[in-house]
Amino acid sequence: MNKKYLLLGDETISNALAKVLSLMTDHHYEMLHTTMFTDTREVINELGKLRDDNEIKGIIINGTDGVELFKHLRLTEFLGHISLLPIMVLNGRTLADSLNERQDNIMLLSPKCHVISISSCLPELLKVMDNSTAFGSHKEMREGIKPFVIWSEEDDVISRHDNFNRYGPFRLMQEHFGGLPEFMSAQYGDISSRLWFKKYRFLESNGISTEALQVDDELFKKTIANKKALYIDDEHRLGWSFALYSLISGNSDQSHYQVFQDSASVISTSDSRFTSIDNVWDALKVIETYQETLARALTEYSDAEHLRNRLAEQAFEAKKSTQEMEDKFRKSEINFSRSESSLRETEARLKDVNTKLKKASDDFLEAYTKRIGDIEIPDILPQIKEVSDIHAHFAQEGVAFNKYREECKRNKDIFEKHKNELERQKPLLEETDTNNRAAIKRYDVAVRALSQGRMFPYDLVILDLRLERLLDKGRIPSEISGVQVLKRLKEIDPSIPVLMFTASEKVMNYQQATDLGASGYWIKAVNSLTSLKSEIINSLAKTQEARNLWHGIRRIEAKKQLTYIRESQNSQELEKGTLSDSKKAEIVTLLKESFLLFHMEQSPYERSVCNYTNYGKIVLNMGMIQEERFSRLQDKRWDFWVNRKAREIDQEEITIRQLRNKGAHRAGAGISYQEALGVFQKTIERCLKA
Repeated sequence: MNKKYLLLGDETISNALAKVLSLMTDHHYEMLHTTMFTDTREVINELGKLRDDNEIKGIIINGTDGVELFKHLRLTEFLGHISLLPIMVLNGRTLADSLNERQDNIMLLSPKCHVISISSCLPELLKVMDNSTAFGSHKEMREGIKPFVIWSEEDDVISRHDNFNRYGPFRLMQEHFGGLPEFMSAQYGDISSRLWFKKYRFLESNGISTEALQVDDELFKKTIANKKALYIDDEHRLGWSFALYSLISGNSDQSHYQVFQDSASVISTSDSRFTSIDNVWDALKVIETYQETLARALTEYSDAEHLRNRLAEQAFEAKKSTQEMEDKFRKSEINFSRSESSLRETEARLKDVNTKLKKASDDFLEAYTKRIGDIEIPDILPQIKEVSDIHAHFAQEGVAFNKYREECKRNKDIFEKHKNELERQKPLLEETDTNNRAAIKRYDVAVRALSQGRMFPYDLVILDLRLERLLDKGRIPSEISGVQVLKRLKEIDPSIPVLMFTASEKVMNYQQATDLGASGYWIKAVNSLTSLKSEIINSLAKTQEARNLWHGIRRIEAKKQLTYIRESQNSQELEKGTLSDSKKAEIVTLLKESFLLFHMEQSPYERSVCNYTNYGKIVLNMGMIQEERFSRLQDKRWDFWVNRKAREIDQEEITIRQLRNKGAHRAGAGISYQEALGVFQKTIERCLKA
């Protein structure tokens, strides 16, 4: 029975072999001279045209690339019937030599593959042709070659990291958008024709790297809305930048794809939601710039707060002094008014007495001066006494008048003095008030600059593990470039969420990244789009809380001094004091430790054996800080001041004390996340006000 075979390989060898085989058999041979094509992709495309030709019963490959071409034939899905055929590889080398050449050449031992030495090819080839048959189905073929498809050392070094970098963006786009934009199809065609890609797809379809994770898309959209991301990789033109931006923004327009094809080291999208950096040096430059900006902002905050407090005290003293002057002025005004009133009353009485005296004198003189000889002394004595009494009264009122006049003059001088002092004080008060308002405004600006994250405008950092591919291959995990960038960023600001993005599946790399505070770890070749969304959601879940807590701690650290509450010497009131620098440092250390406890994995020993949680530790730390803020006020004295309703101990301070007792004397595991967070936030607020 005649059979049809394909002869693939060198044209000269194929022609000679076809002539010899035609003389020895009745089979039909079709030749495809692979040397006519520039690469394997073209060969596969030509063979694809024969995918439905069921008359072809086998394939004979000759040439130096025969082994690699055989792998492609088996692993290329769209070849259909062609990939199921028995394949005879004519090889000038022994099978042992081929197996030693590359680890994945073990596929030559798979079913339906026959490696035939050139030196004895004809007898063996004829025997194989007479006895070999094709696989019955693709399922049978996959099951048959499955044990022989492996990742070789070459795949691990060259393809499994670098090439997955190239394939990953297409995979992400296909999963997220259900297909590829037309402008990405050509590049995808180039990727999908590579042998490593076909091996990856084959292994994946046989149960490698599968996940069963579900993510609420609406939750993802809500979480990522209006967020800004910084992506740090070693080459943003490979497509990851565009794929990640499309995922975050939902925009996959070709115009944005072209943005990331730019050769610049730092690229930002027009909507400012995504920035891509393609080398370690520019990444570190961004981080160092942030550190410098943060340091300047903290210094400005410290200076602004110190100035605000000093001018607030000055304004308080100026207002107090002005109030005292106003009180003196009002009092002197009243005294002056009263003395004026008394003077007027005395003057009026003096005038009245003077009128009476004048009338009495006039009446007396008119009555008695004309008839002096007829007047008897005893008869006029009453009239003389009346005049004398009135005169004495006049003299008395005169003395009083002079007294009130002097007093009025004196009070007027005092009034004028206080009036002038008050007039002079008003401009000073206005100047102090103006300076105080300016200081408050400067302080508010400094606080907003820290709290709103303007210095580091990204909500999420996506960081590739290997930013220096060649150098990173020989480095231990702690020295890998991406880990170094992560470490530097977390040293400056551990509140920034960092999602590690890598093709590495090594546990040590994962452990190193998580130990340094990475909020997530996504493996390009293994994890799915669903898991990536989940990692982003988890990374951003508590971002704002973390940023607020950390910047609050840095503000406390930057303060020039912290105050505390203590009992006065007579223990009858509470007053403020200033904490020493060492006590302030202890408080800052407890705050930083508590911040890290929020992100640390709980020790199984503490959780199960000691029945304790990180949240319990945080509450105890806040209790210790409260003790320092209240000069170690013992429980009895604390209760005393609580009962007296001291304004320094409000309900929030009481809550902190109660939760401290709950964490210390009851099961520490009973403290919830929300309780610990609330006490942490209240403590930071109190320290900032101190």
